[in-house]
Amino acid sequence: MKYKVLGLIALLLTTTNAFSEDKLFEQPDNDDTCGIRQILIAKHVLYQNQPPYEGNILPLWKLDYNIFCRDYSDLLSQSPIDPIFTKLMLLDSLPAEYTPQAVSAVNGGPTTMSSSLIKASQQSLGTKCVKVYANKNSILSIVGKTIYNREIKLIEELGIDIIYINSPFTQEKFNNPKSYYVLWINNGEHWIGTTKQFTYDSLKTGPTLYNPNEVEDNFSGLIIEFQRDESAANVDIPAANSEIKTDPSVAPLPAKKQEGTL
Repeated sequence: MKYKVLGLIALLLTTTNAFSEDKLFEQPDNDDTCGIRQILIAKHVLYQNQPPYEGNILPLWKLDYNIFCRDYSDLLSQSPIDPIFTKLMLLDSLPAEYTPQAVSAVNGGPTTMSSSLIKASQQSLGTKCVKVYANKNSILSIVGKTIYNREIKLIEELGIDIIYINSPFTQEKFNNPKSYYVLWINNGEHWIGTTKQFTYDSLKTGPTLYNPNEVEDNFSGLIIEFQRDESAANVDIPAANSEIKTDPSVAPLPAKKQEGTL
């Protein structure tokens, strides 16, 4: 009996300490880091594609939030602030540390938008966004006109192709073996990633075989296509105690817009 009790205690301790601040899968409940986790997973898939899937979440989350606040500073300084920002939980506080308790204390922390994810990824992770696919009506129904127009403007300023799509997401049309696709699902409440064969959902324990019922039925109208950026292959985000740039500069390129019927 003594050994059974000790074994039970060991199991409970293991379960209690299962959380790891660097683990990119097994995202805790009430945690809004799915977008941050996706661009970190994208780097793993594009450069090595093997376990362990780990990354420094909090510094990148801070960087993303700083980019968002800078790019939306004019709208955030208005009084009253457009209620859509609160509805989308874009202005929730960042946690002081990355633990389930600290994240829960700030109601999950701020969510992430496509433009800030793209900029944070390109600045810090050695990946580049090559295309954005947008179903205008689907996105408008979630974020409203103000944020939709700002997101399109910010992405266009980066010189990234925006392809406007009318049909649902299907893997047959988004299966470039050199790409990692980050998708908005569940009415814009969650980010996941896909490749030609696999789905990368941070709520799960690891990559799973692609299941159209999980992805295509829940698609919310936005896809970000990432590839390796060979010119920045050795770039990485700073350590948790390092200084984080709050005003990243990205040289604007001529914007390109494309109409599509994918």
